Amino acid sequence: MRPGLGFGALLLVASCSTAQTLTVGDGTTITHPYERGIPLPARNHLVRLVGAGPVVEQGPASDPWAVLSWAVALAAQGPPVREISLADVTPPDVRLLMRQPEPAFEQGRWGWASERVRVDRDTAAWIYEPGPTTKVFRIELTDAQGMRHTLYQPVLVSEVAKRDLRVVVDNINARAGAR
Repeated sequence: MRPGLGFGALLLVASCSTAQTLTVGDGTTITHPYERGIPLPARNHLVRLVGAGPVVEQGPASDPWAVLSWAVALAAQGPPVREISLADVTPPDVRLLMRQPEPAFEQGRWGWASERVRVDRDTAAWIYEPGPTTKVFRIELTDAQGMRHTLYQPVLVSEVAKRDLRVVVDNINARAGAR
């Protein structure tokens, strides 16, 4: 098993929440429920988010440095989804990450991870910056009738989570550099 740190602990489901207003990269203002400062999972009649966040792991043996990807997991809640697109809408830009026609929900779940990129202090400076970091993803779903439904999911990477990511990145990279 390769060393790494995943996104499982970044989302919290809670009973009462507050709302926070955010402006995303295309200027759209969204309101999203938060509980104790943590964004709650987005949901609608088609899907609910079951996880989203950064994943750091060791690259392959041929390039064993730390790599980072972003992962998103959805659970089906209703009628079939004909297409899913995912964009990073964290200001200041909007960047389409993927578009998948006819997504396969296996056992009611669908997952996606971005391309893995080598990570260090230069390529992922946000991990080394003080304070929390929030990324915002736009999930667009097209239903069987061709109607488009949009969800926004803020992902909070807390100062503690960033510290843990730094430890993993630095440890993997130190071992890779020692080879």
